[in-house]
Amino acid sequence: MTAIAERLAAFAAGLRLVEVPEDVARAATLYLADTIACALAAAHDRDASAVEIIVRHAAASRARPEATVIGAGWQTSLEAAALANCTMARYIDANDIYMPVSGSLSGSGHFSDALPALVAAAECAGADGPALIEAVIVAYECQAALADALPWLDVGLHSVSQVTVAVALAAGRLLGLSREQLTHAAALAISSGLIANTWLQSGSEVPAIKGGAAGLAAERGITCARLAGGGFTGPRDAFEVFFERYEERADNYGGFIERLGSEWRTPRNAIKPVPAQIYTQAVVQCARQLYRDGLRLDVLRELTVYSNDGACARVQGSPGAYRPVSREAADHSTPFVTALTLRDGDITPATYAGEPWADASILAAMARIALVVDEDWQRQMLDKGKYGAHVAAEATDGRRYTARVDQFRGHPDNPLTRPELVEKLDSCLVDSGRSGAELLDLCEQLAAGGTVGALIDFMRLGACR
Repeated sequence: MTAIAERLAAFAAGLRLVEVPEDVARAATLYLADTIACALAAAHDRDASAVEIIVRHAAASRARPEATVIGAGWQTSLEAAALANCTMARYIDANDIYMPVSGSLSGSGHFSDALPALVAAAECAGADGPALIEAVIVAYECQAALADALPWLDVGLHSVSQVTVAVALAAGRLLGLSREQLTHAAALAISSGLIANTWLQSGSEVPAIKGGAAGLAAERGITCARLAGGGFTGPRDAFEVFFERYEERADNYGGFIERLGSEWRTPRNAIKPVPAQIYTQAVVQCARQLYRDGLRLDVLRELTVYSNDGACARVQGSPGAYRPVSREAADHSTPFVTALTLRDGDITPATYAGEPWADASILAAMARIALVVDEDWQRQMLDKGKYGAHVAAEATDGRRYTARVDQFRGHPDNPLTRPELVEKLDSCLVDSGRSGAELLDLCEQLAAGGTVGALIDFMRLGACR
């Protein structure tokens, strides 16, 4: 029987863009544009101390210039660029996320966490645009197979672990690894790149690793690819041994690997309209509607959110969510993002400037926001994959407001229009002097033979770091 590592390697080595369905290739270009915009927003965020620490670390490897650090005018080693750039992509919590048909997100993941590492590998290898898009698709499809095979969060592992495998395979392909070498890159990645879920705990402070874990996973994936390319080997049966340790929870892992290349999952990723945790998206969209209807934070008497347990319990609805102390905690707090939306009418990366989680008026308003886990919304999520919410509020003058979202905008079943995506990209690029439409055009041109160099030039954007 062919080992799973060998099957993953065969898919990674054999994928050709001309054989990929058009909607899959198009989705890959949209996700790439969205991810680069998210990373540039973090690069321009002067309050992002975690990003600053990572970039300083990358600067120590500038003597080996292989790949560009996003938002910088200099290159560093491929490993350090992967660490820095993937951290930036994840930092503002606005990059896309996989939405399985099943509805549960316990095995999901932000597959785009891997993409800046692939751009760096393409730059290092001198790869062309089609090769980069092929690598993006390899990363998304391999992560989807792994995500569907195991409820990673439920067994104590963070789904960002999948990034290590995806980068080892997709970057390894860009770096010219053979199919045999890719087999060992994948085996090394699953053997050494697993990341425990130690920070998404109800009632606990959300630390900087929430964003940095993606960079750490990508850095390890690059290392695994380079080691395998140099002849370093891993256990050929590594994935079988891994899944068998979780056999009671693993679901048809061999079948999910077998579907690669025939059942495409890349288009099943949601592009978040706003930088906030995925379960809060529908709530924010309800709050935006209340704001358009005239409700403002300073006249809020009370507000109740009815949704699934992802929005109204867990980390997002825990007691700690009512007193976030960092950017990382704030974007994972349902009461905070609700209050912030009612103050400003929307949420963009700039909305978090000035530590609004310490604002007395927002803290006071959050105390008037109740969260209710609604049985119907819970069933809608688990049975139909719908992540909706409804919100009821009352102003101090007695006026009542309601809003309902059945499926948040940006979900693959309710996707953003092109103008809506450009608007989101523009909100991330506001400090760069460049437009979302320009970035989207650059990424769309890659599949048709566009150069990776043009995208690298865009990523530099004024050497702000």
